[in-house]
Amino acid sequence: MIKLKDIKSICNKAVLSRGKQFYKYKSDCITNVDVKKDRISAKVSDILDYNVKIVTSTMKYKCSCNYNGGGACKHIIATLLLVANMEKSNQKEEQPKDYYDALKSNIKTVDRNYLEMFILNEAFLNNNLGERAFSFFRAGECNQTVSFYKARVNKFLNHLIKDYYIPVSRASELDTFINNIELLAKKGAVEEAIKYFQAVFEVLEKKLKTLDDSYGVIQDAIGSALDKYVEYSNKYYTEQDERNKIILYLWQQFMKNTDIYDYFTRSIQEFCGNKQDWEYHKELISKHLPSLENNDISFVNKVIIEEYIDALIHLGDYDELIRAFDKFSTLNPSIFHKEIKYLWSIGQFDNAVYKFENYTHLLYRTAVNDIRLMISDYLYKTDKEKYLENLIAIYKYLPSYEKYKQIEKNSGDIWQTIKDELFIMIKDSPSLINVNIKEGLMKEAFLKLMEIDNVSLYNKYLEILAPLYTLEYFEHYRDAIIRNYKQIGVYNRKVYRKILIEIRNLSLIKEAKDKYMELLNQLKEENKRRPAFLDEMKKILE
Repeated sequence: MIKLKDIKSICNKAVLSRGKQFYKYKSDCITNVDVKKDRISAKVSDILDYNVKIVTSTMKYKCSCNYNGGGACKHIIATLLLVANMEKSNQKEEQPKDYYDALKSNIKTVDRNYLEMFILNEAFLNNNLGERAFSFFRAGECNQTVSFYKARVNKFLNHLIKDYYIPVSRASELDTFINNIELLAKKGAVEEAIKYFQAVFEVLEKKLKTLDDSYGVIQDAIGSALDKYVEYSNKYYTEQDERNKIILYLWQQFMKNTDIYDYFTRSIQEFCGNKQDWEYHKELISKHLPSLENNDISFVNKVIIEEYIDALIHLGDYDELIRAFDKFSTLNPSIFHKEIKYLWSIGQFDNAVYKFENYTHLLYRTAVNDIRLMISDYLYKTDKEKYLENLIAIYKYLPSYEKYKQIEKNSGDIWQTIKDELFIMIKDSPSLINVNIKEGLMKEAFLKLMEIDNVSLYNKYLEILAPLYTLEYFEHYRDAIIRNYKQIGVYNRKVYRKILIEIRNLSLIKEAKDKYMELLNQLKEENKRRPAFLDEMKKILE
């Protein structure tokens, strides 16, 4: 019988605390546990997989993590705590001799949702078992309300949540839960699955407000459940009255959950598949269009206006669209962007270009670049001077050597003047390195690279510039890597691997081999008290 005092005797307080934390939050990462008399072996998944071996009679231990901080590592401690807990559980209740009774006894300790997940997975792989399990499962599920499913979702989540967050190691169970609901739909229980999906995102939406540390996990699950809800509702509900109820429901969810509004606006647009759908969607939005008094428009109202415009575009209601654009475009850059693209799509090229040139200041920069690219070919055919101006404007925010050559081709006698302007435009941009290289200005390219002093750029231009400026290139690249390493301030295997892979790139500069070996020796000396670093170094560099 393992006792806590025995565990404490083989480690310091810090490691004991880390071991307890690992056992508390990552006990599912301790697998392949084998206990034979006084010998324990297990696999512990942390940054890597580690093999643990313990002899409890002598409290001798070994872990492949190579921890050498004195005493046992956290993996040993967590494994001992797990086995000690298993021993306590075994003492509490005598195992039934009969196999079926033993199975029943064990199943009682398993949450129904987990059991259901297991059965559904097995049923999906085994047709015979699937039919029997599905018939049994569905018998108690027909004609249930969404509230019934919400209670089950809540119960399932309670088993995942620990200390107000969902551990990353268990996030996949939420995905599996949603995927298993889809099995119901694939087996024919589409209406039940739709209610289940609805229950999932309604429950999770409330959890967003209380589980801040799991916001991303829950947001992804909401999106997944909502996508499935829309997909199967679209197939299942064919009567327009039923479809209108779905659109109304999604609209109500949007108004309740404006912090994740894009999930619901996207879902409405994906669901609307015919003219009647869009007509009803437009009708709902029309009731909430802002009055625009004092031009005071909230974020939610901007979204409502965009949805209204999209509905009109889908319905092809030209007159109403023009009125809406006149009313709303100057208040919302996204609407003005849509207006120009719409005018372009219906062949009103002159009108679109006129509006763009006279009201460019109303647009976001990304929209400006988008429209400049859209109208480029049109300007080439109609106005070469404006075409050149447009090209230069595109180059300013989206510089590339291709655009540089296009400008050269279309600038004629004024190329030299424009060329100087182009270099000034991108003087602070990494693109200047590439333009200089393409133009054969290698020294200028290297000087700009050293000025920006970025690790990824040193790696990008390694094959081109390193052979020309060998030692200088090596030293600047090396210093940038070391600086990054020190600035991170966090030391774990993931960080070590990232840094060491960058350092390995330095070995490609063959002419600096002596400098490279000198660096390796320096790293070994500086990190001699970090066994994990040395371990990763051996794997990656030697």
